Amino acid sequence: MVKGFILGAMVGGIAMWMWHDSLQEYAEHNFEPVRSKADDVLWTVQQKSEGLLDSAKERVSARLESARNRIRPAAAAT
Repeated sequence: MVKGFILGAMVGGIAMWMWHDSLQEYAEHNFEPVRSKADDVLWTVQQKSEGLLDSAKERVSARLESARNRIRPAAAAT
């Protein structure tokens, strides 16, 4: 098992040394759609999380205000 790992690492290193420029060019041109899709997904997550956080903030604020109204002394309520 260790021999196979070492052999794989050596073959991978030789492949990178021989085809570095070709692999780099391939990665630069073919990963652009993946990056664009990842950007779209991150934007969607950002929008949804902002909406959820705004909603949660409103609910927390409403509950805290309700609790303050219940414990406020009667003389201060007028």
